[in-house]
Amino acid sequence: MSPLLLLPLLLLLALSRLPLTSPYTPYNPPPNSQTGSTNMSTGGTSWFGLETCKRLLPTGARVILTSRTEEKGDLTISELGGKGEYVVMDLTSFSSVRSGVDDLVGMLNGGQVDVLLNNAGVMAVPTR
Repeated sequence: MSPLLLLPLLLLLALSRLPLTSPYTPYNPPPNSQTGSTNMSTGGTSWFGLETCKRLLPTGARVILTSRTEEKGDLTISELGGKGEYVVMDLTSFSSVRSGVDDLVGMLNGGQVDVLLNNAGVMAVPTR
């Protein structure tokens, strides 16, 4: 048998012997290290955006996330223990984005977003 044919089998064998747990621990920023800052995460209702929000809340940061619907936003805030805020902003709709920006400006009350985490994914964008 050719050594090149054995390579995938050897790789599979090596991978099967690796532990299923990761040797890395998630990063947790120091408590109260972001007090006074406003952090906004697009796509904050799931995956990386949600995990980022979970890590930011104990830092004392004001956390604002975007959600495509009010229902999903309410559910996410509930999952975050009632902490954080959300703005409804469906990135597939320009009117929703405009309305979300208006809502955000109102929420900030003259303040600013200090950290913007661009995490929302847009798929199947039509070509023009």
